[in-house]
Amino acid sequence: MTIVRMSADERVVLLGVHRSVCDGWSLDVLLEDFSHLYSAFAGRAALPSIPKHSFRDFTEFRATPDYSAKIQKSLKYWRDVFSVPPQPVNLSHRGRRPDPRTYGAFHTLHHAPADLLAAVRAFSRTQNVSFFSVLLSSFAVLIHRHAGTSDFVIGIPIAGHPDAAMEDAVGYLASVVPLRIRVDAARSFAELCRDTNRSMLDVRENAAVHFGEILAALEGKGVEARPPLVTVAFSHMHKYSPAKLVFAGCSADYELNPRAFETYDISLNVIEGQDSLDLLAHANSRLHTQEWLSERMREFESLLQRVCTSPKTAIEKVSLLPMAEPSRHGTGVAGVGADSAHEPSGPMVVGEAVGNLPPVYCSVETSPTVASETPSDGVKLETPSSSHCSVKTRQAAAFVSVWHPALP
Repeated sequence: MTIVRMSADERVVLLGVHRSVCDGWSLDVLLEDFSHLYSAFAGRAALPSIPKHSFRDFTEFRATPDYSAKIQKSLKYWRDVFSVPPQPVNLSHRGRRPDPRTYGAFHTLHHAPADLLAAVRAFSRTQNVSFFSVLLSSFAVLIHRHAGTSDFVIGIPIAGHPDAAMEDAVGYLASVVPLRIRVDAARSFAELCRDTNRSMLDVRENAAVHFGEILAALEGKGVEARPPLVTVAFSHMHKYSPAKLVFAGCSADYELNPRAFETYDISLNVIEGQDSLDLLAHANSRLHTQEWLSERMREFESLLQRVCTSPKTAIEKVSLLPMAEPSRHGTGVAGVGADSAHEPSGPMVVGEAVGNLPPVYCSVETSPTVASETPSDGVKLETPSSSHCSVKTRQAAAFVSVWHPALP
């Protein structure tokens, strides 16, 4: 953890956690516990109780006979699904795929308009499908168009906390599962959403196994120069509302910190707020350009708008945003990967590289009553981090912006 002093009454807390000890659900647990502890030490609340469950409890839960039987049932399901596996998605437009694999990544943050969020929510209600299924189906159509394939795999995370009834546990309890999607371009988008929704129910029922266990059951199908089986990933997260993440006496907000390294060729995380929809995408910097990635996010926004207003239109007739047409809604782009020769466009450097971590690029939201200029002498790091994870691994990371006139 690093605390960055932005001004006399604003601090930014940079929290970096190795993915092997913290998944997305657990990061939310950490943030909530952090806010409770802050409020307690500020004298505004009682100390929170110790969490009832630990990661050790989860590993013991997975070792029970009932869960072991569930694992075997799930492995059979995945063997059947991939008895004849599809070809990996190939979105590379830079020619030969690098060998060995590289992990440097670009990222782009695209802010979709508020009316799009309302349209997707309304569509999911009227079509009786999940919000997640609508987003995932749209992403699948985008991949279908650019990869030129109708049978492919998208990796999605499934949280293990609810299944174990350990919502307060912190650790890597999630499973990345390879969801097989078949896109029939002659059918409508609404039909694809219903298919996706049914497939999601199946994979959730068989998410008792981790991705590595699935690969072992499939005898490691894949090739050396690409991620095995899954080359494209999708996730969706709900952002805490300001009223839920409470630091007593302060105003607070938080953002995900982009990664400089990425396991997959391309990944998309859709961040749903109360009245906002943000698209945080990462792509391998040896396979794609940052401009290419930004265009894909503009297309994703346009595609969502069109299918939600015309769900019965055949997928093959749904048009994407023309490449030459600029987005009506600005795209915020920040940061570059280690393999990139491009310069960052628009980010603010909040800290220099520390140890073996890359510099942190982010945009910090400040209170309307607090000056947003950075002091001319730069940013003061008040609490240097004592340990960091390797930059060649993915990280669960966030930064919390806290401000108050009496902040120490």
